[in-house]
Amino acid sequence: MRRRLRMALDVARGMNYLHNRNPPIVHRDLKSSNLLVDKNWIVKVGDFGLSKLKNATFLTAKSGRGTQPQWMAPELLRNEPSDEKLLVL
Repeated sequence: MRRRLRMALDVARGMNYLHNRNPPIVHRDLKSSNLLVDKNWIVKVGDFGLSKLKNATFLTAKSGRGTQPQWMAPELLRNEPSDEKLLVL
């Protein structure tokens, strides 16, 4: 349980780092297969192929590229406006 908590904190710290950049970076494809684990069980966020710099209040996902639908928020599937908080699932 302790290891899982540390791993979850690693992910949260990584996303916090990205969101606190200037301008913020929005990953847009956070899922377990995009998290890298080293031999010491340290987790790093990877695969920035869909990431964007946040330069507006809302982001939209207009392209069909990216993650599989079962990993996407319903708002993204409906092409509704979303911010980085929605995109951290």
